[in-house]
Amino acid sequence: MYNLTFAGMALDGVTEFTPEQPKRVSIERFPRRHGAIVPKTPFKAEKTIAMVFTVDKASEAALKAYLDALGAVLAAGEGQLFLRDDNRFIRCVNTVWSHSYRASEMPATRASGRIEMVAADPFWYDGGGEKTQAHHGVAASPETFAATNNGGATTPPRMEIKAVGADKTGTFKLTNTTMGIYIQYVGTILNGSSLVFDSSAYTVSNGGVNGLKDYTGSFWDLLTGANNIEYSGPTGVDIDIFWTERWN
Repeated sequence: MYNLTFAGMALDGVTEFTPEQPKRVSIERFPRRHGAIVPKTPFKAEKTIAMVFTVDKASEAALKAYLDALGAVLAAGEGQLFLRDDNRFIRCVNTVWSHSYRASEMPATRASGRIEMVAADPFWYDGGGEKTQAHHGVAASPETFAATNNGGATTPPRMEIKAVGADKTGTFKLTNTTMGIYIQYVGTILNGSSLVFDSSAYTVSNGGVNGLKDYTGSFWDLLTGANNIEYSGPTGVDIDIFWTERWN
């Protein structure tokens, strides 16, 4: 048996758990030549998860109550699905929910069925919340530090640069030198305000105001393991990198 919960409710009696691992790969074929062109690194498509269960309860009333509660939870929308006691979850929406009784079994206390879910975001996430790497009181430019992603897949960070002590004007640049990719903003951060690059949402904000028009570069992910990061720009700022570790 598995130790499954969805949206805080235990899924009893699951005997099969089948997550698909689809990849989104476009293949370009050309006439009068051998082979094809495919991307070196395929992107993950949505993940589908199928579960088969047989649940036994002590009474007909207990079985009905369990099935009613399960149906309500599945119909409520997206929830966090936990598979084991490792505190990892995946966000899913239910697509198929059915159960039946067999003539050879006690219909009053046993039901068998199937649950199918789809995860638009196909990664398992750390239920312990965000990790952070703080680098405060930047006194030199360029300044280098490291952030270590202990997950099993690349993950998009949120990067915050806060002006401390006075307004800061210039070019604010953060480069993941492990990848060789940078993100950059030109403008002024008011004292006490923060410039935020969000690689998950693909947004840039300065003091809560959309700053995409003053942004150049590419949103980058944290690779698995240590990532070397270089900041160049006005000094007297605090830098915080936030991320959630995830797995395939």
